[in-house]
Amino acid sequence: MPHFLGRIEPTPARSVLRFVLGAAVAALVISMAPKVQAQSDSFSDLEDTSNPTWTHLSGYVGSSGQTWDASSGAYRLTAVNNGLSGLGFVGSHVGASYTDVRVSADITSFVGPPAGAVFGVAARLNGNNALAALTGYAYAYEPFAASGQGEMVLYRIGPSVSANDIGSQQVTLDPLKDYRFVLEIIGPNLHGQVFEIVGGGLVAERFATDANYASGFSGVIAYSQNPVPPVDFTVDNFLAEASNQIHVTRLPNGQIQLSWEGPGHLEEASEVTGPWNDYSPGGDVSPVVVNPDTPQRFFRVHQ
Repeated sequence: MPHFLGRIEPTPARSVLRFVLGAAVAALVISMAPKVQAQSDSFSDLEDTSNPTWTHLSGYVGSSGQTWDASSGAYRLTAVNNGLSGLGFVGSHVGASYTDVRVSADITSFVGPPAGAVFGVAARLNGNNALAALTGYAYAYEPFAASGQGEMVLYRIGPSVSANDIGSQQVTLDPLKDYRFVLEIIGPNLHGQVFEIVGGGLVAERFATDANYASGFSGVIAYSQNPVPPVDFTVDNFLAEASNQIHVTRLPNGQIQLSWEGPGHLEEASEVTGPWNDYSPGGDVSPVVVNPDTPQRFFRVHQ
């Protein structure tokens, strides 16, 4: 099974902001609206050079021949396996730099399983394009893992040419379907999620703790290694925004209290893709008490 050089198997993960309430699960995807300006791209302008400007990453494993193409209205990245140890790598990131951050992107085309390149969203990247110099975190899909059944993996990238597995989960993604990858990092706590965009809801979720990298850029990355097919994947609807800690308290009567600092309005949705609606009554003032009365609800605070 091919991997980056020096891959380390996962350490035990810690769960945060996830609750099992009786027989139902209340999935709380909670984010504060950005203090640093959000970076979003639907690629409707058919380019990656402005609104926002993407910075290409190509040097990490010494491979060449990468492509970055938004001419179709989505963002297709490819890479050839001609670098160190038969590796290929491609990535791209946007500014600004975030500390606590939530990154999401829709994956609209990919190869595998049972074989295919690793691809995903990334955060706290240092942006260094030199050989073996890139560091950061990623939440990515390994189509060839678990004997070809596939895994979602939280990675610590670097130092040197390495992808350190700090939390993984077996899941088989269907190349005929579209998925939304979400990576949220608050302090040392990493939270990765995958949603099937049309009708499938949450299909994967993993938590981990790692304090190696405190801030950096957000984007997308992918790698492969012979004999796995080279990188070829497409993303759309990219979003990176600042994320602040929200305090969550389970009350004795089974309700959940959400509190946050500063002004903001609570919004809710039945799917992470929306639509988002104002939570009422009382969504304008922290704290807010919510009832876990549906199998799945998503909340965010907009400032």
